[in-house]
Amino acid sequence: MKRREFIKLGATGALAFAAGLYVGPKVLSKPVKIEGRFFVEVHDLAPWAFEAGYVPKLDDYLDELGISKREYFLIPSSKDDKEILRHNPEFVNYIKQRILGKYPLGHHGLLHWPMDEENGVFEFTYANREETKKKCEEALKIHKKIFGYPPDGGEVPPNWSLSIESLEVFLEYYPYVCIYKFVFPKEKPPLFAQAYLPTSGIESIEKSVSMFEEELDYYEPTVVRIVMHPQDTASEHSQEVAYQAFSLVEDRGYKLSTYKEVFE
Repeated sequence: MKRREFIKLGATGALAFAAGLYVGPKVLSKPVKIEGRFFVEVHDLAPWAFEAGYVPKLDDYLDELGISKREYFLIPSSKDDKEILRHNPEFVNYIKQRILGKYPLGHHGLLHWPMDEENGVFEFTYANREETKKKCEEALKIHKKIFGYPPDGGEVPPNWSLSIESLEVFLEYYPYVCIYKFVFPKEKPPLFAQAYLPTSGIESIEKSVSMFEEELDYYEPTVVRIVMHPQDTASEHSQEVAYQAFSLVEDRGYKLSTYKEVFE
């Protein structure tokens, strides 16, 4: 990720932080206290990423790197095709065979479509309660129809640009919700856990790994979330950056975990 993009994430992350304080003042008084865990999240699980070969490529090298625990976030629809999952049976079969039942499968919004990306307006940036509820209902209906049961969690896309009302609704619909600096379980105290994207926007192995290490040194997080996207694998250096990122957190004593292990 380019430094200017990280700065943008840091600035807009303040919104997510404020939203977290607003939504959960009662539970934040007794936050989940864990140390030395790291989580791996795979965002943007969608037919287009599967057709491009990115999804299986990412899964293959995560398996090779020994990342046996990870969270997936599916985009269940699209602006051009509301039934895109039904129209992509190979993608659905792939999920059923390789992901479903083995890893948590959550939602990444409904469409994950930037309404006005240049001005930072995304699917839930200004969404009110009714708009968000309608999208959640539609997303759950699709998921149940295709997979037979509700999703395991939710991640507001992008997780640093959302309305407070949309976050409140997400917390009503999903067992847990991930945003930029927090993971909120539905009925338990939240976990303060900032997300990092070491394999996004790779310019060189050295630069990406160095930036990730600098961020770890600066924030000294007790919990680490590593967010990956299938399209990251378009870079020939993606696997090596991932390997070094995972090695860094493991060398510092972080243990790979899942949200289910923490919240149940």
